[in-house]
Amino acid sequence: MKKTKKCVCGILAACLAASTLLAGCGNGGGTTEEVGDISKYPMQTDVKLTYWLPLDTMTSATAANLGDTPFAKELLKQTGANVEFQHPAAGQENEKLNLMIASNELPDIIMNDWYAYPGGAQKAIGDEVILPLNDLMDDGTIVNLKQYYSENPDIDKMAKTDEGTYYCFPFIRGDETLLVSAGPMVRADWLEDLNLSVPETMDDWYNMLVKFRDEKGAQAPLSFLLNNLKTMNPFIGAYGIAREYYVDGNEIKYGPAQPEYKEFLATFQKWYSEKLLDNNIATIDNKILDTNMLTGKTGASVAYAGSGLDKWMSATSEGKAENYRLVGTPYPVLEKGQKAEFGAYSLPYVSSGSAAITTACKYPQVAAKFLDFAYGEEGKLLYNFGVEGESYNMVDGYPTYTDKVLHNEEGLTKTNALMRYIRAAGSGPFVQDKRYLEQYYEREEQTQAIDLWVNTNAESHAVPTISATEEESSELAKLTNAIDTYVSETFLQFIMGIKPLSEFDSYVSELRNKGIDRVLEIKNAQYKRYQTR
Repeated sequence: MKKTKKCVCGILAACLAASTLLAGCGNGGGTTEEVGDISKYPMQTDVKLTYWLPLDTMTSATAANLGDTPFAKELLKQTGANVEFQHPAAGQENEKLNLMIASNELPDIIMNDWYAYPGGAQKAIGDEVILPLNDLMDDGTIVNLKQYYSENPDIDKMAKTDEGTYYCFPFIRGDETLLVSAGPMVRADWLEDLNLSVPETMDDWYNMLVKFRDEKGAQAPLSFLLNNLKTMNPFIGAYGIAREYYVDGNEIKYGPAQPEYKEFLATFQKWYSEKLLDNNIATIDNKILDTNMLTGKTGASVAYAGSGLDKWMSATSEGKAENYRLVGTPYPVLEKGQKAEFGAYSLPYVSSGSAAITTACKYPQVAAKFLDFAYGEEGKLLYNFGVEGESYNMVDGYPTYTDKVLHNEEGLTKTNALMRYIRAAGSGPFVQDKRYLEQYYEREEQTQAIDLWVNTNAESHAVPTISATEEESSELAKLTNAIDTYVSETFLQFIMGIKPLSEFDSYVSELRNKGIDRVLEIKNAQYKRYQTR
């Protein structure tokens, strides 16, 4: 992404003196009088910042701008910052971001997935789009995040470039219980009626789905969003592979190119032909899946504990289907007693939701101090629990949500009510607290499901936040798009019987023709660079 930008001073230098953080010669920097006293919160400064970030649907349901929410008002009060929040139109986020960068009309702060920038975050720095943060960490401006990194070296490794450059204020899931939130689930009331145990193996699943079809009249015994096959690895993981790229030992591999993929396809082809797998799997969306689950057309799915299990049980409460109950099941394996290798595991640091300071920012020290607030104790409470006395109260040292957000009298859903006060139900530059989830999951079935879903070896197979050079990024974009499209198309052709499994070897050959070996070569080079960070 080439463009012309004005020359920016290379080194950010700010120093603490007497209790007042003096501005250095960074990008604009500013004098002490211009910046004010930003050595503590709330800051005493007249500096105005602009902050560009997409507005999530949960927040936009009740506010047109983040600045209108109780969360943002309290954030500005506690930090002393003066911030104008700017939001692109929904669905136009990438287009607007690209236009801003191309036109060199940047706000002070941008929240984005900087790993997705062509050439990665280091290239974004080289292109003079965003600023490196190393100097601001070393001079005492960024205190809280630096402390968090020192206490969590695994996160520290993930949150910088291969060159060792810090570039953003990241979204971090602060506990392992926050890394898994989805998995397979079934109608527990049907299991009880049919005298069946919770399925553990693929054979258990087959036998259960047959009974759902034959004895419960389920027209689509198993139904789920097709994309969940890629993000959660249900069923395919039983064969020791993932639907995407994964780590095996010290090497990155691609599941759909492995011999075991043929075994998985054979299973799903059988389930599809026997109408155990939803024959409309290619076109299922959330609305159709809701209907399937709530009308008895479907008895098993793969979904989230909140937007799936809890939503469906809530919709069938109050006498509508008094026996309706869902329970989570373990990720299936081939042999009883095995531990599942894959599941819906997410890394503690993901590159989305990262806020970076741009080269247009005249007062990067103020922007950094504002963003650093989230990683201190007061910031963690605000981002995860909101305003004390309104959205939460401290009960024996535990930040406890009030009925204002958990059981909103205005009729707001729990998530929409929460997101007026917190960020923890979404993402952004802060550390997510496990106590948020402990209260968000109010059903015993949800917590029990999570306990089952975390019991996998998925963490050992997760590809970390590896980064591509500009050349690698360009090459990968061309190759992976063609490969992804081909794999998605042939998956449906195989399970529907349009393409016979006897053509599997030809399919693998075509993957090689489309460059899968080169993709893996690049990704493994990236992985080696990551390991030496």
